[in-house]
Amino acid sequence: MSPEEFAKFYPPLLDWIRNTLTASAHMAQTVASRGFSRLPFYFTEKTLASTKIVLVDPMPMPPLSSMGYRRSPLEAMAYDAETVFASSTAMFNVEKMVAEKLGL
Repeated sequence: MSPEEFAKFYPPLLDWIRNTLTASAHMAQTVASRGFSRLPFYFTEKTLASTKIVLVDPMPMPPLSSMGYRRSPLEAMAYDAETVFASSTAMFNVEKMVAEKLGL
């Protein structure tokens, strides 16, 4: 993404993030309240007590397609891999697919 594209799309994305956080703020819980037993090995008590989560279904998705996100080379590869995965029961080598698309 060019700096010009970033400057065009970042403000609406940031607005979407802020609106989503505001809309779900009333459902927020601290991470500490969820009782993840191993997180205290990696994060301080202060961080776990101050960091919030929201359980939602379905997960909100930003309007990335309207921002040209699908045209990103890495994102295109991810979409291609997801298509192959969803449409086939056969295993496939993702590393090989990415290497081929990158010309490696």
